[in-house]
Amino acid sequence: INELHNRDLIQVEESLVYITEKGIATVGEGKEFLFNGWEYRGREQLFWERLDLVIQTLSQFQAKEKKFVPNQKDMAIQNFVKDFLIQHNFREFNLSNDIKQEIFRLLESPLLNDLHRTLFVYRLSGYNKTGLTWEQLSRYYDLTDMNAKINFLECLHNILDNIDINTSPLLFSLAKDIHLDTPLTDSAFKTNSLFEKGYTMEEIARIRKLKI
Repeated sequence: INELHNRDLIQVEESLVYITEKGIATVGEGKEFLFNGWEYRGREQLFWERLDLVIQTLSQFQAKEKKFVPNQKDMAIQNFVKDFLIQHNFREFNLSNDIKQEIFRLLESPLLNDLHRTLFVYRLSGYNKTGLTWEQLSRYYDLTDMNAKINFLECLHNILDNIDINTSPLLFSLAKDIHLDTPLTDSAFKTNSLFEKGYTMEEIARIRKLKI
């Protein structure tokens, strides 16, 4: 913030920040980011955890190794993936191939670059292969941890934006409930839900520990 202010890209007045004309012009010169945070609000990580465990499981079973330590410890994730695999008859080889083809098609998006694709693939784990850590990826590609994670996040958002039930039916199933259609924040949604149930503003404020 201080650097932006010193370069006359923003103007700070008390607790408010304004972008200057110079700042607007500078934004136009930069790259177009692929984030869609308002729609996903962190739930892209849930999609990734499901996909990561699916890939790991399919890889283990293809190697005829049924006992392994799952990457994802969350029981809700494990149960979701278990249901997904059973529903799609995971013991058939075609499931592995089909989901691979769906991933490849989405990674071919012209909006993604080689760094996006590499981070996505190298984070995955499989039989006798452990996904690389952020530290390993950052060191190899001479990035900060934050920059590596931001590029990975862009990749996830772009993939989710382009998942279609007709062309990516398997990934579409894994993306269940990932898109948030409500225009409200999670906090506002909780408040509105209480209001619709008949609670007064005073009661809502007390329940949610908020000021009126």
